[in-house]
Amino acid sequence: MEKKKIKLPTEFSKSKRSKDVFQYAGMATEMLAMLGIAVFAGYKLDLRLAWKVPVFLIFFPLVALAVFLWHLIKATGRKDG
Repeated sequence: MEKKKIKLPTEFSKSKRSKDVFQYAGMATEMLAMLGIAVFAGYKLDLRLAWKVPVFLIFFPLVALAVFLWHLIKATGRKDG
């Protein structure tokens, strides 16, 4: 017995795919911007404080990643009404 594949209209599937691509590309851009700003701010703050260990250069990007992951989970989570 052969299974029949259900085809969606091409216009719908293409528009849905392009919407998803742009959504995730925007999220990737947000992540890169957040990490870039966090690294830059941590680097400048560590230079100003002149500590031996670059604490803020390590801490700020980790916080930025945590915030981004929270945002990602919230944005891609279930849409239960």
